[in-house]
Amino acid sequence: NNLSGEWQINLESRIPRKELYQARIASSKPSLGFFVLLLCAAVIATLGLIANSTAVVIGAMIVAPLMDPILSLAFALSISNNKLAKRSLLTVVIGVITVVATSALLASLLDVSEVNREMTSRTAPNLIDLGVAVAAAVAGSFSMTRERLSNSLAGVAIAVALVPPLCVCGIGLSMGNEVVAVFGRGTVAGITNQISEGSFLLFLANLIGITVASLFVFLVQRY
Repeated sequence: NNLSGEWQINLESRIPRKELYQARIASSKPSLGFFVLLLCAAVIATLGLIANSTAVVIGAMIVAPLMDPILSLAFALSISNNKLAKRSLLTVVIGVITVVATSALLASLLDVSEVNREMTSRTAPNLIDLGVAVAAAVAGSFSMTRERLSNSLAGVAIAVALVPPLCVCGIGLSMGNEVVAVFGRGTVAGITNQISEGSFLLFLANLIGITVASLFVFLVQRY
């Protein structure tokens, strides 16, 4: 006892099912605050991508509230609540359209024609990206079920790429068929389609990974 300081594993109590359900209902609704933060995140991420700044893009990930309705969707699937699932999915879809449209408009206004490293790094989804999404989803959904762990959600938001690939998709859609190739070496025709499709595929992979992993966490905890 003197050596251990009476150390023992502390199993935090779960947040009650009803309390978590009420919180997920609130997070599934597209509120004014949701759109304000989402628009700000889209603008920050788009400008960060255009400026080729990793730090600015990370800042946008912290601001983005898109993880919340996705976790609500996973929770709705775990308790078989069709109404909550539909509302959460609709909020995610509206959020996706908002981000893509905002980034496309901003890129058009700034007349972006060059594809840099920050953009191309989000156009080729792989197993590493999926692994990060799954691990972050487990951390995020588990943190939600424990009161003392809620402060780790900011780190989860940084780990998961949701808004940046959507912004890359919007930037790609705003460009014409002729785009200055990566790092400004010559001109490549049709590269914008690859940028938009690849980045949107990365978002979809993350979306599915987060939903399935979070669903598993909620099921294991018997919600």
